[in-house]
Amino acid sequence: MPHFRVSGLVWQVELSNEEANNVSGAAGAVAGSTAPFAPVAAVALAALAGVIVTVNQIGGGQGVNVVGVVTTQFVTITPRFVSPVGLVSAFAQAVHAATGLPGGVVGAGLGAGLALLATGPAGVVVGGFAGAIGAVIGGGGGANPGDVHADRALVGPWEKFLLVTLTPNNVAISSWRGFFCAENGGGGPVHANRPHIRTWETHTLLRNPNGTVSFRSSGGHFLVAESGGGSVCNWNRTAIGPWEQFWMEFQGDGSVALKTFQGGRYVSVQ
Repeated sequence: MPHFRVSGLVWQVELSNEEANNVSGAAGAVAGSTAPFAPVAAVALAALAGVIVTVNQIGGGQGVNVVGVVTTQFVTITPRFVSPVGLVSAFAQAVHAATGLPGGVVGAGLGAGLALLATGPAGVVVGGFAGAIGAVIGGGGGANPGDVHADRALVGPWEKFLLVTLTPNNVAISSWRGFFCAENGGGGPVHANRPHIRTWETHTLLRNPNGTVSFRSSGGHFLVAESGGGSVCNWNRTAIGPWEQFWMEFQGDGSVALKTFQGGRYVSVQ
């Protein structure tokens, strides 16, 4: 049985080597707990199964610690013998340098798979490093990890995103593999595999009169679901039409899903 405990809004699950290699079973056991936030922890374990297995292997098969913050949906995974708090303290400056985020900004989280928690003036949480790990490991289903399609009928872990608010109008989009990137400011395909937020990972969120949203890259190109869905997404349109509009659906775990306006298909990161 996984060791699950809660302190305030922070939950922690300790998994043995056997449990880390059978994450679905561990998630089921946690889901059956009567402790607060057990369902939240169970969903996180199931969504991050691949990362948990990898971190366990990196740590020599000694198990892992999985720690989450309920109000932010952030998760950090470390080998069992490594203290998450100690790891955070050691890497706080590196996290800040890699993301470029100011001290009070809340960064990426559950959608990115693996996050590092950094302490700051407001209990800052910054993440997004799992995207880079996921892209190297592969393991997902697409020939090119981080490719963005708009061809799904249902919302699963690959179709959930976190919006990182950088300014009132600018956001970053965090996926389970990393941040959405408009290479060279736009004009080409979308890559959702970046571990940092910089200019190419910063986008303007536009709210359309019909209730949909559109995303404009730093170079002025709009995110498009080719054919209105059922195909790939690109970042190469210079005006908003039906294919550049998305319904933003809020999910119960704090993430959002993007459904194409015309075809009704969900955006997914491979």
